[in-house]
Amino acid sequence: MNWSRLCKGNFNGASFIAASLPHVSAEECIFDSANCEGCFFSEAELNRGTFKEANLCRANFYKAKLLDCNLSHAKLAHANMQDVDLSGADLGSADLSGCVFSNANLQNASLIRAKLPNAALKGAHLLNVE
Repeated sequence: MNWSRLCKGNFNGASFIAASLPHVSAEECIFDSANCEGCFFSEAELNRGTFKEANLCRANFYKAKLLDCNLSHAKLAHANMQDVDLSGADLGSADLSGCVFSNANLQNASLIRAKLPNAALKGAHLLNVE
């Protein structure tokens, strides 16, 4: 399978444990309830995708683009979100424990009821965050 372009794919409930998908273009994909624990999404383009209730613990999204993504109720504990663009993303009720959001863009994102203990937000852009 060509992992470089997966746009509009439906991966609902799929298992991608520790998969390496750097630079992948997976815009508007559905990863709801998927198990992506430890996945490597560095510099991926995942805009307008949905990851509702997905397991993304310890995933690496370094410099990825997740504009307008729905990550509500997702498990992102200890994920690397450094330099990630999450503009307009819905992170409502997500578990963001220990996440690293250094220099991430969270402008216009929703963090309503998100769990943020030990999350690192140094240098994060938080304009108009709910």
